[in-house]
Order: sequence, then C-alpha cells, then structure tokens
Amino acid sequence: MIGGRRAKQGLGLLAAGWAALVLQSVAARLAPPALCPELGLLVVVGLGLCMPAPSGLLLAAAIGYATDLLSGSLFGQHALLSVLAFGATRAASRGLNFRGAAARAIYAGLLSAAYAFGLAGLASGSSACVPSWTPPCCRRCWSTRW
Repeated sequence: MIGGRRAKQGLGLLAAGWAALVLQSVAARLAPPALCPELGLLVVVGLGLCMPAPSGLLLAAAIGYATDLLSGSLFGQHALLSVLAFGATRAASRGLNFRGAAARAIYAGLLSAAYAFGLAGLASGSSACVPSWTPPCCRRCWSTRW
C-alpha cells in the first residue's frame, strides 16, 4: 500500500507541476515574460523538500522537460536546471532549517536568481565556447561554425 500511496502522491505532484506550467504560460501572455515567476521551479523546490531522491528526481526532470516543450527553448535546458535545483534543494534541506515559511521563501528567491543566471548562461549558446584569444572579427565565424 505504501508504494501505491507514493505513486498517487507523485502523480498529484506531476499534475501540480503541469498546472503550474500552464498557469505560467497564461501569465506570460498577459504580462511581460520578465515579470512572470518560474512556477515550475517552485514545484521542483516542493519536490526537493518532500519527495525521496529517485522519484523526485524523475519528476523534476519531467517538469523541466515539459517546461522545455512549452517554452520553445533548447531541449534539456530547463530539465537540466530543474534536476540541479532538485539536487540543491535536497542538499540544502539536510543542512538548513526550512520549517518556517520565511526561510523557504528566501531560499526560493535565491534559487530563482540562480536559475535565471543558469538560463542566461545556457541561452548564450555556443558563444561561450569561443576561446578568449580569438580576435573579435573571427568570433562570429567561430560561433556559427560550432
């Protein structure tokens, strides 16, 4: 019975993640995308706080991949960051006290900022792979080649 209970809990959290992504998509149509919160990330933080590692990791990857599908970004970009956010939350929940709402809110805000920096770094594309010694006139050729 315990396995069935965990499966129901996992399906419920996956449905909550999907609903958060749909709500985020609607909010992005009504408001500027820069003002829309990353609701899927909040679900991943919840997964990191309450789910065991194997099933929570799979759910975090599924929510990240669904974010990739809905946002039109590179496949795996949000999935990678969601898995990293899940791991960071699991590690932080062992060492920090997340019993208060203020502590969870501060952590979610800091993780959101790190997530945004991660998205910016991954979205920079192949230009990050251009060696620093490359002359400026050749950087465009180098980045389009790779």
